[in-house]
Amino acid sequence: MLGRLIRVAIAILLVLAVVRAGEAFLAHYRFSDAVDLIAERGVRTDEAAVRAAVADAVSRFGVPVNLDQVAVRIQPEHVYIDIAYTRPIEVLPRYRYPWRFEVHAHGWIVPSGR
Repeated sequence: MLGRLIRVAIAILLVLAVVRAGEAFLAHYRFSDAVDLIAERGVRTDEAAVRAAVADAVSRFGVPVNLDQVAVRIQPEHVYIDIAYTRPIEVLPRYRYPWRFEVHAHGWIVPSGR
């Protein structure tokens, strides 16, 4: 009986850890997709506008990114956005694991001919 209770408790802890990590990864992948869209189809000629679009994505998806962690490079035909941040994930009660996430987005600037 006690062995069964211990196994159930371990299973519950494992499920909670997977759910919490899954929520963090889902938010990261949604944020990463938004940053990819910003690099591919967003404002590409002004670094401040790119940072503002990234800041909007940060607030929408609730990722712990400081705008100082956002590196934007705009070259004549390319836009690069690089972001690295650490998110503490509570994998066990009262134990947080600092998980590192990275986003690397690239977009081409195609002249419109105007």
